[in-house]
Amino acid sequence: MVRGDHEQGSALGATGRSSLPVLVMVAVIAGLVTLLFFGVDFALGRRLLFSNDMQYSDFWHLHYPLKHFYAEALREGRLAQWCHLLGTGVPLHAVGEAGMLYPPNLLLFLIAPLPIATNLSILGHLVLATVLTAALARELDVSPAGALLAGLSVGFSAFFIYHARHLNLSAVAAWFPGLLLFMGRYWRRRSSYDLCGLVLVAAMCLLAGHPNIAYNHGLIAVVCGLYLALSKQPQQQAGPRLSRGRFVLAMLLAAALAVGLSAPQLLPSLELHRQGPRQGGLSLAYASEFDLHPAYLRTWLEPHRYGRADRFQQSPGGGAAAGFTGVEGETNLQWEAVAYMGLTPLVLALFALLFARGRPQRWPLMGLAVLSIALALGRHLQLGAILHELVPGYRLFRFHPRFQLYAVVAIGLLAGMGLDELTRRVAGGRQKFV
Repeated sequence: MVRGDHEQGSALGATGRSSLPVLVMVAVIAGLVTLLFFGVDFALGRRLLFSNDMQYSDFWHLHYPLKHFYAEALREGRLAQWCHLLGTGVPLHAVGEAGMLYPPNLLLFLIAPLPIATNLSILGHLVLATVLTAALARELDVSPAGALLAGLSVGFSAFFIYHARHLNLSAVAAWFPGLLLFMGRYWRRRSSYDLCGLVLVAAMCLLAGHPNIAYNHGLIAVVCGLYLALSKQPQQQAGPRLSRGRFVLAMLLAAALAVGLSAPQLLPSLELHRQGPRQGGLSLAYASEFDLHPAYLRTWLEPHRYGRADRFQQSPGGGAAAGFTGVEGETNLQWEAVAYMGLTPLVLALFALLFARGRPQRWPLMGLAVLSIALALGRHLQLGAILHELVPGYRLFRFHPRFQLYAVVAIGLLAGMGLDELTRRVAGGRQKFV
């Protein structure tokens, strides 16, 4: 369907709609892309992930063994609260990385064999990130084609592909577009259903088992929520407008309810944290060890500029060296440094910024991308030291390059807008596809 008038959106809660048929189409296409990318054998559990970090593999030495122990306990009708196979015993429930109470885990690892459940978790969260990004794009009045481009650009970015080995990280990351989606919908519509959706998505983030990414989500959500609270609501909003104070109270209520739903996981984890080495926080030097070096910004254009972690190469001395050499003097991990999402989304995002004048949302999205990159750079901008001292909870975590996730989402959404603007101009500026 085409529409002749170009409606004006406002901030992050635009005039668009998220139609179910479009999202079903996006989910089907994303599922087919995952099968093409990973292969049918992977989906059927005949193959598992492999990488060259076999000496200390997060996948092989942490996630897969924990999921094995977790799945065995589920089939016995219990939760694996204590794992006696690690050291002198580990309170697996309190550690939280197994995502023991995360609903998709409870379903997958109960009914499917371990290899299939593990691989379907990886594939499912790629599809989830794609669909939620597409839904957010539709909420921002992006066409079905633009929403599909936005979703695929995010779901199949290097961030998600490289972090597939981190089952809990990619699971939490996949839910982020849903946070923005329901925040924007509630700000625009004041619907209790949207507030419930926000609560459920936030609870999923807390239950999936990666406190670092869940904390980062919360930090970015606070920034976006404050921006919405200070923004002007759309003129077409029916009824009295939602006051800033009521919106902030609603967001605080949603956060409290999400924490309440996640309490069976959060309370044991907090108790264990009080006895752990991070109780007082990390030192600034340790927390900023992996901060993104500015040179790695080139990998947004050249993902293999510093080599590839999946390939070995000859070192100057003639021996084998890791395929990703990185920046000299830095602690380098390709899956932390590189968030490449393709040149097409970058070009279309730039096109949107320059020419999509009817898209007021493009500037807050650009602001989100810039803020995210600044947070990823951390100590290289001296920003990390300030946040380390001033922001509650910030000193508990490291691996700040993971903030690039939010730049990936913002640029993906801008790319969808850029495609729409390009399509409109090709059509002579008279029509807008919805």
